[in-house]
Amino acid sequence: MDRELLQISGGSKVMAGAIARSNASHSGHILLPSGRHGDRYFDKERLLAETGAARHVAAALDEVVLNATATAGVDCYVGAHYGGSILAYSASEHYFDAKGTIETVSRIPVINHDGKYVIRESLCSLVEDKRVWIFQDVIRSGQKTAEVVKYLRCLGCQVLGITTMVSYEAKLTPILAELDVPVIASLYTLSETGCDPGAPCKGCQNNEPLDARFQNEKSYRFVEYQLGSIDFDTS
Repeated sequence: MDRELLQISGGSKVMAGAIARSNASHSGHILLPSGRHGDRYFDKERLLAETGAARHVAAALDEVVLNATATAGVDCYVGAHYGGSILAYSASEHYFDAKGTIETVSRIPVINHDGKYVIRESLCSLVEDKRVWIFQDVIRSGQKTAEVVKYLRCLGCQVLGITTMVSYEAKLTPILAELDVPVIASLYTLSETGCDPGAPCKGCQNNEPLDARFQNEKSYRFVEYQLGSIDFDTS
């Protein structure tokens, strides 16, 4: 039986507010990152660049962690690439506020280096053999998430769960299901609809100009500056 992706209670309301606050929803005749043409696009970069919106989203994600780890606890929040790192950092601040104790959670970014997901060598000792929770901005097929999980397990980590801001499937993809992670949760599920490349879509039929601004979604042009002010070496 297919395993459902855990939908976070109230997640749709949280995301609707964050998207409206950051103006992260675009409509029109859009060239999607997949190469398809669509009539809407969720701009995760713009949302994460709006500090208030990002913190609101991260707090909702952190509530899942707090509930799931109330007994066992968690040692590290791991952010997958730039977007996940911003969410992990903001979620850790919420953790401090919620716990009201001197307990701390390390904030560790996993970066894409020459096609491989790695942790900076000076930070590896903070995550090795630890209980970790992974934060992502968006999950589609789950391939990148799986690479991060496998990498962390090679460091001896126990991956307690994964939370993402947005998923594109209501069920766990086969790649995610095979990971056997106890909790995989999403705030919001989007369906990336669009016609296949070369197939006529409504925008093409109406001769609407094609908006190609979002084809390269790896740039994180809005949020890279934020990471420069985050000291991930502190725990």
